[in-house]
Amino acid sequence: MADTFSITETGLQSIEIAMQVVSDNLANAQTNGFKSQSVDFGALLGEFVAGNTIGGGVRVAGVSQDFSVGATTQVNSATDMAIQGNGFFVLQSAGSGGQSFTRNASGNNK
Repeated sequence: MADTFSITETGLQSIEIAMQVVSDNLANAQTNGFKSQSVDFGALLGEFVAGNTIGGGVRVAGVSQDFSVGATTQVNSATDMAIQGNGFFVLQSAGSGGQSFTRNASGNNK
C-alpha cells in the first residue's frame, strides 16, 4: 500500500515541475516568438482495498506547448516577418548547413 509520505512526495515533485514551467513562462513573457507551456497532471493509481481504489499520488503526464497565434504587430523593419496560422520558418546555418525551425522571424535570428 502506498504510504502517505510517498503520495505527498509525488505531489511535491509534480508541483516542482509545474513551478519550473510557470517560471519559464513568466521569464519569457515578453520574448519575441516565445510560446508558453502548460503542465498536464495525471493520477497514479495505488491499490485496491476492499474493492475501492486508493490513490497513489500524482505525476506530470506531459508538458504542452501553446502554438496558438499571437498578436501581429506592425514594425519598421524590412527583415521582420510573421506567420498567421500553422507553420515554422526554416533557418539554415551558413557554416554547417544544419536546419532549425522557429516562429521568431525578427531580423535578429542568427
